[in-house]
Amino acid sequence: MSDRVPARVIVYVCAVALLGVAVVVFSPRLLGATLEFSWLWAGFFLTVGTLADTFPIVWQAYGGSKMEISVAMAVMFAVACLFPPQVAAVIVVVGTLVCDSLTHKRAIHSIYNMAELAVAAGGASLAYHRFVDVSLDFLAIVNVRALVLSAVWYLGSEYLLLAGLFSLLSHSNFFRTLGSLVRTTWLTNLTLLLLGMVITVLYWQNPWTVLFLVPAFVVLYHALKREQTLRSQTQTILEKLVDVLESKSPETAQHSKRVRAWVEDLCDELGMEGS
Repeated sequence: MSDRVPARVIVYVCAVALLGVAVVVFSPRLLGATLEFSWLWAGFFLTVGTLADTFPIVWQAYGGSKMEISVAMAVMFAVACLFPPQVAAVIVVVGTLVCDSLTHKRAIHSIYNMAELAVAAGGASLAYHRFVDVSLDFLAIVNVRALVLSAVWYLGSEYLLLAGLFSLLSHSNFFRTLGSLVRTTWLTNLTLLLLGMVITVLYWQNPWTVLFLVPAFVVLYHALKREQTLRSQTQTILEKLVDVLESKSPETAQHSKRVRAWVEDLCDELGMEGS
């Protein structure tokens, strides 16, 4: 976000924060049952999620802000499926607070991150535990349906809330912004959600088997980081070519810059990435 946060963005962040509080407060009443869980494993997932979120893969987004994607998303989705709504929300909120403090994010940025994840994880946990039947096999139809519903809530709420924020920041159409977000991140997010489902399955079978996924997280992180590095290197190469062109032919270089400015304006208008 820019140095001066627009009033409309502050109002929006406050609204998302209130929604997050509502999810945490009312989800136990909607669930109507007290779920058992392990504090030991809650601490484990909190630690792993915080560490993973501290090393994000950053994607340039809208209005001068940045959208961060990290392998922590898989851990957070698993947390939503494995713990009651209130506990899941507390785990992701505390993890985000610690991570944002370590990375020195602004207060308004941190508040939004915590609120968005409380809505996503708390709501996904409510959806999952409302429909799951622990007396049946994990892959029973009713349990698969619960897993899919929780994934739809988690990813859908994140997309909707982010699209609302970025459309305000860039003064762009909400639906165009939403479409652009989905197009640029759906594959990565789907991969992370599937990994979160695998974590959930393994935990159901034997919690300790989750430890065998640590190498998979490392490999996935490096794969995503490499993709982002290639993007950045491509952008740098293009900028160097423009510099060379400007030194050899200033008139052509100015034309290239004007074309680039037109393209960026067009991307902003369509709610797309300009880079």
